[in-house]
Amino acid sequence: MSKNVKRIIQLAIFIGAFGYLFTRNFEVIKVIYDNKKELSESTSVRKTGKACIINYFGKNRRDQNTFTYQFKINGKQYKGISKYNMSKQERPPIGDSIWVYYKEDDPNVNLWIGMFE
Repeated sequence: MSKNVKRIIQLAIFIGAFGYLFTRNFEVIKVIYDNKKELSESTSVRKTGKACIINYFGKNRRDQNTFTYQFKINGKQYKGISKYNMSKQERPPIGDSIWVYYKEDDPNVNLWIGMFE
């Protein structure tokens, strides 16, 4: 295999990996933004302190402040995703209980209250 072919393959792999990471991060940011906007405009927002952090994303610095959590409302389980501000907030440990705002008529729209600080 020539050097040019190897370089083209390496470049294609790099572009693919970069595209995947960028797209995934963009989707997470969009979900958080949309939920925050909808919760800010809603008149039917509730708060629960029974949410539990279940996971942190990624190995790179951009994803280290992104976490998922789960909570139950009326026996049904919901999941959410949020970010914490690494320069202003302490990283909540996995398994910790956190406060979450959720939309009363659609708990799938939810965010950790730290997103509003």
